[in-house]
Order: sequence, then structure tokens, then C-alpha cells
Amino acid sequence: MKKIYTIITTLLLAVLTANAQTVLINEDFSGLTAGTEDNPDANMLVDDMGDFINPSALKPYDSSLSYKKWGGIGLYSAGGCIAIKDGWFLNTPAGDMSGDVTITFRARLAKGQDDTGRNALDLIFLSRKGLVDFGRKTYSLTEEWQSFSFSSDKGNFETTGFQFFANTEATILLDDIRVERKQKSIQTPTAQDAENITDHSFRAVWTPTGAESYLLNVYSKKESGNTITVSEGFEAVDADSEGRLNATNPNLPEGWSFEWKDLTKPHVAMGEGPDGSTKAIRLVDEGDAFTTPVMKDGVTAFSFWIKAQPAQTEVPDGSYIQVSVDTEYGLYPWKYIDVADLLSDEARDGKVFDITTALKAFEKVYAIKFEYVPVKGDNTAVLFDNVTYAYPEPAELTYALKDLKVAAQKNADAEADMTYDVTGLDPEFDYFYTVKAVSGRYVSEPSKEIEVFAVSQPTVLEPTDITSDGYTANWTCGNKVDVFRVEQVQLNTIDKDTDDYTILYEDFSKVKSDKTEADIANGDIEQGEYTSGYGPIDDLTHLAGWKASSLQCVDGWLGGMESSGVKGEIPGAIVTPAMDLSHNEGECDVTVRAWGTEDDWLVIQGVNPAAYSAIRFPEGGFVEATVTIPTCTKKEQLTFYSNNYRTFLIDYIKVTQKVKAGDKVEVVTSSVITDNNTTKSMYMDRPNFGPGHDIYYRVTGLRYYHGNRKDAVASSPSDMMLVKAPATSIQTVGKTESSVTTVAGGVSVTTADNAVLDVFTVTGQKALTRTLAPGTTDVSLAPGVYIIKVADQAVRVVVR
Repeated sequence: MKKIYTIITTLLLAVLTANAQTVLINEDFSGLTAGTEDNPDANMLVDDMGDFINPSALKPYDSSLSYKKWGGIGLYSAGGCIAIKDGWFLNTPAGDMSGDVTITFRARLAKGQDDTGRNALDLIFLSRKGLVDFGRKTYSLTEEWQSFSFSSDKGNFETTGFQFFANTEATILLDDIRVERKQKSIQTPTAQDAENITDHSFRAVWTPTGAESYLLNVYSKKESGNTITVSEGFEAVDADSEGRLNATNPNLPEGWSFEWKDLTKPHVAMGEGPDGSTKAIRLVDEGDAFTTPVMKDGVTAFSFWIKAQPAQTEVPDGSYIQVSVDTEYGLYPWKYIDVADLLSDEARDGKVFDITTALKAFEKVYAIKFEYVPVKGDNTAVLFDNVTYAYPEPAELTYALKDLKVAAQKNADAEADMTYDVTGLDPEFDYFYTVKAVSGRYVSEPSKEIEVFAVSQPTVLEPTDITSDGYTANWTCGNKVDVFRVEQVQLNTIDKDTDDYTILYEDFSKVKSDKTEADIANGDIEQGEYTSGYGPIDDLTHLAGWKASSLQCVDGWLGGMESSGVKGEIPGAIVTPAMDLSHNEGECDVTVRAWGTEDDWLVIQGVNPAAYSAIRFPEGGFVEATVTIPTCTKKEQLTFYSNNYRTFLIDYIKVTQKVKAGDKVEVVTSSVITDNNTTKSMYMDRPNFGPGHDIYYRVTGLRYYHGNRKDAVASSPSDMMLVKAPATSIQTVGKTESSVTTVAGGVSVTTADNAVLDVFTVTGQKALTRTLAPGTTDVSLAPGVYIIKVADQAVRVVVR
């Protein structure tokens, strides 16, 4: 019996402990003894950095609040409480304020300032890392102490705190700040972009949280493309004939959140809604508010009916409805609806607001909050009805993995990402994944959804139709691709040390415009369209693989437009194709001729932040200069942009590098884009077969992100396929072997022994006779058709 009692007691204690409130902060400011409430001390409590000069005067707080300490500006000791002066603020410690968090505090105005107390204090629940608001409440103060409380479950596990912000120049006194937290979940893992993506597999990556294990969900989606529209008229709300809510079961709409300062007042307007509606929600007091349900895929349309219901003949000015939107970055105070506007002749009987278009200023809005902020003496009520909103119909999910348990890695680096290799996927579908953390009885919220946007990687096949003039590149590939980029690569084996070997040269001569270089100084430049990201510009460059944003040009020059200041539009920039710049310890030289605004700088930035240099634009704007870029990589891309996001143009770009004898340097000599994804072969001309280098090709799949042709996602390149030069003449005489290969400007002849070379024109005239030593000899010839004879064997060649 005693054993059973012990077990029950232990379980009960575990449950009570799990649900217990944790006191995070319990500060009564008893250590601030200087000054009095009516005459605060003249010495500021904080330094220029906003930190308390003597933090030991404050009480200890919970160790989970380790991100930020107490701080602020304009803070003074006031005889056992703290004073905020001159419109400044006080910050509490910040850290883990997840779960159900409640703050209680006392506040009042200093004596002689009662007229300034309306909406005098903002309490802001926020992330101190990005200054993202999770919640905000405005309080009116008097010269008498009042007690206030605020609760929220929106805080995060790492950076959350409270800020007391004075909305008045009057002195505000604060005391007895107490913050309690009730745990209801654990920290959500941060899912990272997938790695090693193929048609059939990928690697899921996430940042661990110290949990015991993690649940991985991998799924495909079937989008219906439909929209769900909801119109809430509040007809089912249970209230008496005077509009007072049923205290036991008000039957408020599911998923909505309502806040009332005084529940005894009528919060339902009976028979005063639009178009015969019998009920409307009624906001009466300061702080009365409601919030729509959360729509995880975002609101696509929103409208509502609103009406002011005055209770006096002369309505004071200044009352408003605060409209806040819940976004990816927290709760954002967005718009104000002036109550005085609702009392105009046009709106007196109610007005419909449609804010659908205005919401497009945000990437996504998940919910909308309406809060009443009346001025002192205004007894007007504000009615809401027919709140209509739309959101995308949730997609149908098909799970490849559902809540797959992945144990935490024991003895692993706490900062090391966790990974899981997902295999066996259907190549016809795109996949997504989320991760949840598990510790004890708690399961976290799912991480942000990660889209695994796969692009099929091509597999190169043997080339065909090889001649000295060209060949056909061949490949095969899966279906997740829109077009292909085929690159011809010359892999050079350097025969001698070279200080300025050319890796890339682009003169933008394919850029055509009615505007010319002579127009640049007058600012007469052809402008393109502003973009939200980088897109391919293969039609403007000699090699494919260049990208750019927000372009402008004149004939033979390409550049970027200046910042527009419009959200979603980025200033101009130009990005090179990927290059191997790993030689010479990654140091290369970049030469440009460019134009820009005087005293602005043309920035040249590599993948590595240290791979950086800049060129100043002088008076007149034109400059030609060479700069050195350090720490470049084997897969380097250089980005050119204005340091101050101003307008610029570039005439040419040349990238050179110091190389040594024996180095193998990869140079892309040709690059083309197919018209579609059905093309699986491409004729490549001018391969430049010859000694000292090999010719390869590789193929990269490009897939337009959700059909956006300006946003092409690239696959990993295929392996490199060697193109063997055609042996235009091979003869074996005993152990002697000879070959003739056409090269640019002549032929290359290889013999194992001494041999005589005769060159004839097509009319039979001898053009050249030469005795060749064993090995390879390059012979220069004018363009034309020749008969080459070596060791009694002849072959016909074309020299270009």
C-alpha cells in the first residue's frame, strides 16, 4: 500500500510541477532608495549604452532570461519605485518567455500631470533581437496608483521581453513588476534549406534545440487552387436583449479572440447591423479588441462593416480604431480608423472597408486585430459586422514520412546541425518538410515549412558527330527541368608561368539600344524593369550563366538601376557565371571600364565576404581600373553593384589570374541554353581541339521557380564529358604512329619517329614541306582546304 501511495504521490508532483507557474521577474525596486515618488533622484540609473550602472540594486531574476538585462533610457530612482522621464522607456530582462506569460505591475503619473495621462503608457511584448512586436497594450494613467496585467502566449524561447514605453513627456512611475510563465510547449527547431537534392532524395537539415528527439514530416502537396471565403456576422453569439454576453457560454465564433475591459457592459449591438443583421460586435472601452482566426497560408481578401454609435452630442476628437496585422515579423500596428470619420454624413449609418489591395503590401498576413483607443470623455461605441475574409484552400498532403522519430545525437556539438537523408521519393512530385521537437510530454510547434525545390541533374552521354569543326553533345535527364544550359569547357594545362591568364572576358556587345555611350553623361539611359531578384541574362552575354537584377543599358553597355525605395524591388546588380578562381591562392585581378555617380563606388563582391574590392567613380563618372580580389574559390561568382545603390553601367569585364606551369585551368569557351526540356542534344561548334588542352562539355538543368521565367533554379552540373579530337589521319608503320588534327590557324601533327610532312592545296600544288621530329608539332596555315601527307598517308583537312 505504501508503494502505491508513493507512486501516486510522485506522479501527482510531476503533473503539478509540469503545470506550475515559473516566476521570471519579481521586482519591487526596493533597492532604488534615492529620491521620492514626488521628487525622483536627479542621477540617471543607466549609462549611454542603456545598461544599469548599478545592476545590484535590482533583484535577481530567472536564469532563462539571459538574452538581455534590465535597461532603457531616461530612468531614475524614485524612493522604492522607478521613474521614466521625457518620453523614454524601460526594458525588462529578455530570454525565454514562451508559453502562457502574464505580467502584473503598478503605474501612475507623477503629481501635477493628470491631464497628460490619456494613453500615456505602452506595454510592448517583443523580441529584443529584431524588435518584433508580439503584443502591445496602451494604458491611461492618473496620479493614483493603478494595478494592471497583460497576458500573451506569443513569446519565443530566446529573445522575448517587455518594454514600458512612455507616450508622454510627463514622468511615469512604475513598481511591483512581476512576470510569470506557464510552460505549454518546447522550443521549435529551425529547419534549414535541404541539401544534396536529387529527383529521388534529399538531406533534411535543422538546428537542434536540446530536445530528446525530433519528428520529421516529409510530404507532397496537391493544391486545389480554390479560395475559401468566410463571412462572420456574429449571429450565433449568445447575449441578452441588452447585448450583454452570456457569461457561461457566449458562443463566440471559433478561432476568434476577444478582449473586454468590462464584461458587464453590452458588447453586442442588437438589431443595429447592416442589411437586417440582428447582431454586431460592440467595442466600448479603451482596450476592447478582437482578432480574427489565424490563417496559416495568409489572408487573400478582407472587408468589414463598421459604424460609430455616439453616446453624446459633442464627441471629442482623437479616438481611433487601431488595426494591426500579424505578419512573419510579428504584430504590426498598421492603420488607424478615425472615429470622427465614422461620424461623417457619409459613414453615419455604417461603412464597408475593403482592405484587400492594401494587404498586398505585406508578403503574408495571418490575422488582423482591431482595438479601440478612445480619448478621455468619449463614450462612443464602435460596431463591427460582416467581417469577410478569404484564404487559400489548404492543400491535400501525401506523406512520404509522417512523424518519423529521429533521436538526438548524443555527445554531438550543441551547435552542429542535425540531418536526415530522405530517400525513395517519387520523382514526379515536389516535396516539403517540417520538424518538431519532443521532450517528455511536450511536443513543439512544427518548424517553418521548407520547400525542397528539386531540379533534375542531367547525365551526360558520349558525344557524336565529332569533326574538327564541332560535335553533338548528348545527355539524358529527369522531368523536373524546363531548359538546359550546355557549356563547352576548355581545360588548359598551363605550359609556362603566366601572370595574367584570362579566365573571363565579356564586352556586352550583344546589348543593343538606341542610346549610345555619348548619351551616358547626360543621363539618357534606357531603363528596364525593376525586379525582386536575380534572373538569367543569357541573351545579353556571350556566355550563358550570367544573372542580373533591375537592368539598364546603352548600346554595348549594361548596368543596374538605382534603388527605387519600393518594397519588393531591388537595385541593379550583375553576377558573373561560376568560375574556377582557386589558383594563385584564390587571388585574381578584375579589370572593368564603367560609369557611375561621382564619389560612389562600384563594388565587386565574391561568394566569400573577404573576396571584395571596390572602384571609386571620379568626376564625370567614367573609370577604367584593375583591382585585386582575394580569397576566391573553385566555384566563384562575382557580383557588381553600386555601393550606395545608385545607377551604374559597365562597358567590359575582364577576369585574369596568375597561373603556374602545370596548372589546369578551366575556361568556359561556349555556353548555350536550349529552347525547352525536350531537347537532349546540342551541336557545339568551334571546339578548338589542339595540344596543351582538352575539350569537355557539361549540362546543367534549369527550372523556373513556380513558372517564373525570371527566377531559374539550377541543378548541380553534370559530370564533365571528354570530347576526343577527331584523328584525321592515323597510320601505323611498324611501330610508328602518326596523326593530324586541325587547330585554330593550322594543324597539329604528332609522330612517333622522324617524318616528312607535305602540305598540298586542293589543286595539287605543294604549299609546304617540313621534316618533323618525334612528338607534336603545330604547323600554321592560312584558312583553306589542304591535303596533308605524312609517311605516305594523306588526309583532307579544312583550316579556319
